[in-house]
Amino acid sequence: MEVTISTAELLTTDGIPLKQSLRKAERRNKLRAFLLVFPLLLFIIVTFVMPIGDMLLRSVDDSQINSVFPNTFDEYKNWDKGADELPPEEVYKSLFFELANGDKRQIGKALTRMNYAKSGWKSLIKKTTREIKKIIKKGEEPISYKETFIKINKLWGDPTYWYSFNQMVNDRSSIYYWNALDRTFDEDGEVVLQDEKRRMYVKTWLRTFKVSIYVTIFCLILGFPVAHLLANLPLRYSNLLMIFVLLPFWTSLLVRTTAWIVMLQQNGVINGILVWLGVITDDGRIQMVYNEAGTLIAMTQILLPFMILPLYSVMRVIPKSHMRAAQNLGASFIFTIGNRYHKQACDTHKAVGAMPYFHYNNLEEFYCNLPKSALLIGVELTEEAESLEEFNHPRRAVYLLGAEDHGLTNQAIEKCHKLVKFKSPKSLNVSVAGSIVMYDRGMHRCGEHFNSLSL
Repeated sequence: MEVTISTAELLTTDGIPLKQSLRKAERRNKLRAFLLVFPLLLFIIVTFVMPIGDMLLRSVDDSQINSVFPNTFDEYKNWDKGADELPPEEVYKSLFFELANGDKRQIGKALTRMNYAKSGWKSLIKKTTREIKKIIKKGEEPISYKETFIKINKLWGDPTYWYSFNQMVNDRSSIYYWNALDRTFDEDGEVVLQDEKRRMYVKTWLRTFKVSIYVTIFCLILGFPVAHLLANLPLRYSNLLMIFVLLPFWTSLLVRTTAWIVMLQQNGVINGILVWLGVITDDGRIQMVYNEAGTLIAMTQILLPFMILPLYSVMRVIPKSHMRAAQNLGASFIFTIGNRYHKQACDTHKAVGAMPYFHYNNLEEFYCNLPKSALLIGVELTEEAESLEEFNHPRRAVYLLGAEDHGLTNQAIEKCHKLVKFKSPKSLNVSVAGSIVMYDRGMHRCGEHFNSLSL
């Protein structure tokens, strides 16, 4: 039996409205819950969010080169590339003194970045730095810094090296992301494809997605029947089978990988069995490791528990009443595998503790305590019962429902003021039938306050 009553006028012992007191208690509970999870939230921010954010900032940060060669880049920005093939004398002069007086460690870090833009910068700068220090040691002042650089190495007269400065001139750069897509910038700053020999990232990405999709499909095909079997077997058998699922899950990844290499290699266990059975010859052993096939087999076995466990946890808690309710509420069909279901836990949401509850020993005792002016409505599939679609629900009513196996007794039907029914190809349990009736009542009397009891 369930009762719903209005609490709009109720007050607490200290005179505060019940709704206000409940809202205050709810806010207090939310604050307490937040304080409990705050340390975990702080830990996630410090150890997970902040490192990722720092990595993202570093991925577009290109200020290191500008800090090592600030004057050179300032002069480079003033270079009119349309007028001169090579930079003016001021660019060479600034680079001369910054290489001579710069910090060796910082220059080394900058050279690594410069090699990303164009191969050869690192060796060129190192050789040039050594020659410049020799010139300074002699106390000689170059007449022409441009000619001095070209004399040290003719590559300083190659415009392509200077055009690569376009990728490094700003503090923020997207070159790293374009490199991940096998793209780079040309002399005009336009995005173009890398050389054929340097196009590797896109292929790697596609191969990774391909393997991940195949592994997911294989894990689903193999894991779904196992999860369904575990969910529908008796508990003592499902726990035993669960051990075989968790055992490889608990085993070290290194041990499992090594085991697969031993089994899949050309002189391994599987090839040995195939040769022994005469399926293949000794010279025709199959290469099943260090290739895509071996990767698919090993990764499927490693990730299979991660597919079985979530499926099992979902299937285990699917109640039988959900499928029956779906059928009676108009589902076209229900698809199931197997014919056994586990017992559903009673009152999982603690509904009895959340609302007033009354218990009566027999029908007579219940009838004597029927609320005043409340009509007793029986829910039963009889010829005398009115259709639920056409039934006009009274303002105060008590809905009486019988057991699933035999329905209402004749004694209960005689005491009912009215009978109601609805179309159902299958029998309904009390919770599903009551939910349908109360939903119909709510649809017809939306916004009105009424007291209702259901048995």
